[in-house]
Amino acid sequence: MDIYKFVVSNSIRNYLKRINYKFSTQEAAFLVWYCETATLEEKFGAWEEIINTMPNCSMQERIDMEAIPDFHKFLIDYIKLQKKLLNKFKTAEKSIYSCEMYQRKYTGIHYEYKVFNQYDECVAYGIKEFDSELCDRAVITKHKWGCKEGERQDEKCYINSSGAVLSMDCMVKNVQERKINAAFDGMWFDFPTPFHAGDIVCSHYKQAEPYVLTGICTWNASRIKQELPKTEYTERYLSMRGEIQKRIYKDGDTSDMECRGYGISMDECVGISVWKEILPMRSYLDLEYYSLSLSGTNDVLALISGTLRGEYNIEFLLNAYSMLIFKNSFEKKLMELQTNFGKDQVADIGIFK
Repeated sequence: MDIYKFVVSNSIRNYLKRINYKFSTQEAAFLVWYCETATLEEKFGAWEEIINTMPNCSMQERIDMEAIPDFHKFLIDYIKLQKKLLNKFKTAEKSIYSCEMYQRKYTGIHYEYKVFNQYDECVAYGIKEFDSELCDRAVITKHKWGCKEGERQDEKCYINSSGAVLSMDCMVKNVQERKINAAFDGMWFDFPTPFHAGDIVCSHYKQAEPYVLTGICTWNASRIKQELPKTEYTERYLSMRGEIQKRIYKDGDTSDMECRGYGISMDECVGISVWKEILPMRSYLDLEYYSLSLSGTNDVLALISGTLRGEYNIEFLLNAYSMLIFKNSFEKKLMELQTNFGKDQVADIGIFK
């Protein structure tokens, strides 16, 4: 079966195809679960095909995942549970539904919603109001009343422009069912990727926000030494990295599937700030090569990238950085003058022709 189509990142998908990567049963099932654009029905079909065509296996217990002695049975139980939760979500008992649009590509926030008595009415509204240019999904929230103290009152279901369910965030009371429902979140995998330190990258979901990559959670100490100049790490960090690698391979979950890098932020008081930390994306599986032209404050990322790759020395880095700061400040001030006084008047004094 074509598991590649469930790989979110175009860059990673093309690389895995190029190296003819063979997925294990667990990896294939995880990628199906992770894919946010696939509908639940598509995922059910893929998991059933995995059960029928790929070998059965097991997974050892992890901190946030109970041991899975029979992976095929786990998938059967998981599909059954998701169908049960969806049917329960659609049943309007002591509850109402609201629909919101979700702009993850731009603001990452919800906006404007209406309330309905029935699930189908709410979905119909979502389909009608869906704007594919602005939104990548709609959020159906089930608001319940008469709940016991401490019991969750809201549950969510995410749909695409056709009204098909993508995923759910529902309360699971039964302890065993809760373990099944949370199992994929408790997994961690080391998938091959094409990226190197110094690559200018972005999230698949926010491709206008570039960063310079410095590391992926799958890189061990040897890989870090190979990828980065000595100024980017210490021997103590490499030693710690070894211990971290042991932990995440044994007990890591999706929250450990991180990547790190440099980013640029702009503050009215401070000006341009360069930071280095965990990149703001769901996991390294969302990484894409940045394909747009760098401009404005993001020009600095090209300097950082070249320095990490050994293309620029310190003298060039500092002087070029100063010039870019001046260039951005000049262009901003010039735009203000043109806006306030007009291009012709600014041209009269020889600043702009």
